[in-house]
Amino acid sequence: PRLASALGDRLEEAEALTEEDVALYGSPRGVLYRPDSAGDDKKPAEKKKKAAGRKGKGGTSLEDEEWEAQVKRDLAKKKKAAAAASSSSSEKALTAADKEELARQTSRRDELASVLDRGLSRALAAVRSLCESDIEVGNSCLP
Repeated sequence: PRLASALGDRLEEAEALTEEDVALYGSPRGVLYRPDSAGDDKKPAEKKKKAAGRKGKGGTSLEDEEWEAQVKRDLAKKKKAAAAASSSSSEKALTAADKEELARQTSRRDELASVLDRGLSRALAAVRSLCESDIEVGNSCLP
């Protein structure tokens, strides 16, 4: 009963995490996490429907042009992120507000690590060990 309740509690904690929490957890430590708020890719299915069948410049379809534009945007984001990572890695480049936000993010990363790395992993390891062991109940052995 204690193992089941512990596992249930850890699963509830993990399910309560948002996409932003997971992205923050996956971001590198010591680097200020800034969520992407561009919103360009919110409804790609609608863009595809509008672009289907129409022709753009030089006889290429608008889908091809959109794909090229998306690739260019992705490359620009990567270059910008690389430049930001190299400039933000030095403490002198961060403002006081950025340092405060970085401290909040670091503490939140620690909370997320305790939920995902410690609590949930420990409960799942206990269940795995229980399943792999031969436990005798009465005169029979559980599979």
